[in-house]
Amino acid sequence: MTRTLFAAILAGAACFVAALLIAKGGGSNRPPGPSLPSTRERGLEKELERLRARIAELEHERASLPQDAATPKNDNLGSVAPERPEEADPPAASELAGAFQDLSKKGLSGYQSKGFHELADQIAAAGAEGLTVLYGALAKGETSTDRFLAAALLEEIGDPAAIPALSEALRGDADDLVRRMSSHALAVIGTAAAADPLRLGMEQDRDWGVRVNSAYGLAKQGDERALRSMMAYYEDPSIPEYRLAILGGLADVAASSSAPLFRKIVRESRDMSYLLVSIGALEKMKDVASLTDLQALLVSSTTQNVKEAAQKAIDAIRP
Repeated sequence: MTRTLFAAILAGAACFVAALLIAKGGGSNRPPGPSLPSTRERGLEKELERLRARIAELEHERASLPQDAATPKNDNLGSVAPERPEEADPPAASELAGAFQDLSKKGLSGYQSKGFHELADQIAAAGAEGLTVLYGALAKGETSTDRFLAAALLEEIGDPAAIPALSEALRGDADDLVRRMSSHALAVIGTAAAADPLRLGMEQDRDWGVRVNSAYGLAKQGDERALRSMMAYYEDPSIPEYRLAILGGLADVAASSSAPLFRKIVRESRDMSYLLVSIGALEKMKDVASLTDLQALLVSSTTQNVKEAAQKAIDAIRP
């Protein structure tokens, strides 16, 4: 549950850590040289030539037959047409509503579960009818869990058509966690239509988590004031347990004005999580000024993951 709340409350972008898995291959790339065929291989080649000739004869005989004789028949159905797989109809709204209630019964543990992702796919496939189920749950859900999961599913689906419903929840829902999820969904969907409700959330909401998420969404759209707000939250000593998640949000935005912060972390921190997030941010923004610090990290770090991430960033940044 801690992981669930951590992801929902903040603008965390922990993708940098997960993305550092590097597929490695080995062995020579040189193709093998030609070899002489064995006696057995020569015998097989002769058999293949014989079969090819026989297939050609049969094709010629088939082409000379009348069309009716050449087409397989079925006594009851006439000519046999190739079977086409039937496409399943999208679930009806009532079925989706039932599946949503089943998910809601799991409480917050249903968030990001296998069933959560499956339901998101089903609702997306159902189009507007499926989204209507979530709009109803977000506006009128009996429990805060209903409304939280509806907002989370709308974020997962990512359809900009959900912006009005999410904006209304951000403005009016009494539950802080529902507003946090709604603001995060608006930030992730991230179109220009989300800017006004996000600005309202950043400036006026009573809950700091809503304000951080809203600032994250605006910073992604290039709002420098929102970026400064995120930086201030990162430095806020009253919420140290959320600093890494806020840093992840800053790394996802990857604004050049935040580069000095990430360079400082690369120079001074020994915490692997902070280093990996910061290296990823500098790589994403292709910050040439960080090359010296990244190269120093290759020597000073005792963690192989950090060294590999630094080398990858250097390779991506170096002109």
